[in-house]
Amino acid sequence: MRNPRVLVPNMITLAGLLVGFTAIMLILKDRHVEAAWLLLLCTILDKLDGTAARLLKASSSIGIELDSLSDLVTFVVSPAILWGSLLLDGPTTPSLYWTTICFSSLGLYVASGALRLARFNVSASEPVMHYYFRGIATTLAGAFAVSLFLTMEAYQIPRETYLQWVPPVIALLGFGMNAPFLFPKVKRTSNRFMTTFFMISGILSIPLVIFRLLPEVLLAISASYVVLGFLAGNVYPGKRLRELKNPPPGQEHAT
Repeated sequence: MRNPRVLVPNMITLAGLLVGFTAIMLILKDRHVEAAWLLLLCTILDKLDGTAARLLKASSSIGIELDSLSDLVTFVVSPAILWGSLLLDGPTTPSLYWTTICFSSLGLYVASGALRLARFNVSASEPVMHYYFRGIATTLAGAFAVSLFLTMEAYQIPRETYLQWVPPVIALLGFGMNAPFLFPKVKRTSNRFMTTFFMISGILSIPLVIFRLLPEVLLAISASYVVLGFLAGNVYPGKRLRELKNPPPGQEHAT
């Protein structure tokens, strides 16, 4: 390893991976709430490793691949296991019809998350991808899925009430991760409103996750990311996005 500084972001990424693994072990022990909060903690670690890589100028090809593998475990596989454990756990044996619906929605979510991460690495060199994500980021999809569960638990809504409509939501998240829509990246957007929103929501989310408070606020933030990001990247694109999609003659390959 030529640049020892890459150890810092890589170790943070590995820490997030191990936290995600711990969450899976807790799910297997039916400690779903604790596991869900750990998965939300992974979102902070995911942002922290990227920030460390930028500040230290320590990006590496190994770090990029490691980050994708960590995201697959913590934001794709772990939320699917969490919801799968809830959907298929009950006083009676689930019917074949219900089992098929659950596995179909969860399978779509996992497959879509894996495909999205693979596509992200392949398309990273495209000029537009320097400033935008194509499809909902796996971190955001995982945060939404997990905070949804915590919100339902916080309000003591009976599981038999909300589990009925969870599979369509999970399937929709899976579709969203590979949808042909653009979402601005937090650190690269030139939209002042989005920059302010990203900053405020980021500052607010950290203490809420650390102290395990107000999951409904975290759910609202996740939903707002999706809605506002979609509007900023597709309905009301800024000057930069218009230029990236339709570059002036002679600048087609500018980054």
